[in-house]
Amino acid sequence: MDKKNLGKTMRIAMLVVMLLVLQAAVTSSCSGNGEGSLKGVGAVIENTRTIAEGFYAFKPPVTYDILDIEVDKSGVLYIAEKDKVLRISSKKQGHEEPVTGLGYCQNILAANERILLVDQSDEKKMLKIYNTKGTLLGNFEIEAFRIIKMQSLDDKGKTIALLIHDEDRNNKIILLDTENGEITSLDYTNVRLFCTFGKDKICVITPGSPYTLEIYDTANDKVINSVNLSTGVFPDIAYNEKSKTLYCLSSSDIGSEIGTIDLETGTVRT
Repeated sequence: MDKKNLGKTMRIAMLVVMLLVLQAAVTSSCSGNGEGSLKGVGAVIENTRTIAEGFYAFKPPVTYDILDIEVDKSGVLYIAEKDKVLRISSKKQGHEEPVTGLGYCQNILAANERILLVDQSDEKKMLKIYNTKGTLLGNFEIEAFRIIKMQSLDDKGKTIALLIHDEDRNNKIILLDTENGEITSLDYTNVRLFCTFGKDKICVITPGSPYTLEIYDTANDKVINSVNLSTGVFPDIAYNEKSKTLYCLSSSDIGSEIGTIDLETGTVRT
């Protein structure tokens, strides 16, 4: 494996770990002591190790590549893999493919018994919504050069926040109402990173000297917190509402690691 692919594999692995850490508090109540819960799923790594309660390290049974991942509230892992979606549950052996026949699946969410994904086909980017059995419920076209990330602003998946790279090569955030297809552009045009921050709120990091972190209330259209960061060089961020912790994925000479961001001081700790 060349250095480029090795680096990408490491980043995906660390993102899996970060998602599992964030979900541990929810899934621990569902998975009991978790012994053997994912044994036999995919090609299990020889030295199985516990990542969080009920989870183990394993090699997902992908054919092409892992393009995105999602862990729902019950601890079920979804993997976007080019032309299909894989579903892996600690309650079942093996894996399922609830959605197939996609053009190029780039991003994925799971909310309210629905699977939301971005499918790029013929230069169009479509947000498609399926039920858990794989039936298409709706789709919306997203005008963007590239969709970088998407997250739900509520636990029902009614409003989706998307970080897009538009045709003018600007990174901006749009909100999509999945019930009527209405799209709202937020007043951010140079976004480095973002994540949802509880219901109707997002955390936005913009570059500069120094980088700036803002908490934006989408329901009331206002910034409720702003702080300068000690550093802004990391691939991704994620917020755990239960522990009130903002996590960041950082890279160093020895590899990747998960850190936290102090929302009062802007200090990044790894």
